[in-house]
Amino acid sequence: MSNSFYALVLAGGSGTRFWPLSRKSTPKQLLRLLNESTLLEETLHRLEGLLPPENILILTNEEQEEAVRQLLKKHPRENIYAEPAKRDTAAAIALGVGLIAARDSGASMAVLPADHLIRDRSALSESSRPGRVRDSVISRKARKLMDQATTCLKSCGSERNRPSI
Repeated sequence: MSNSFYALVLAGGSGTRFWPLSRKSTPKQLLRLLNESTLLEETLHRLEGLLPPENILILTNEEQEEAVRQLLKKHPRENIYAEPAKRDTAAAIALGVGLIAARDSGASMAVLPADHLIRDRSALSESSRPGRVRDSVISRKARKLMDQATTCLKSCGSERNRPSI
């Protein structure tokens, strides 16, 4: 069994729920609402010290991909993906599972929306410890989903973003 642990940060969205501040090109996760950092940057700050940047994948959409890349210039470029089509949260997670499974089919993962406010970083750290998640029933079910997502990526993934599987 793999000891790898990844985070999938969901940073897409249509920019309609926080209107009039948010728009398609600048949804709430790209806004500086609480301080000098965007909600997406705050999400990555919470992961500092928990995971190396190469184990943090960011999934956005084509309309916001360039803005995310500009915002996160220090993040590994190969870890920022644009969904090939908008299909909501479950499909985005399935795509992320497939991307992680292509790197390590035995890896465990956490999914973090980029537009949430979490003030208690220590509670997040404790609940996200890889050993704690890896042994859970949810993790075993996620591995099955990884297998299904990998099969889907092999047959119907986006050529532009599809990893070598």
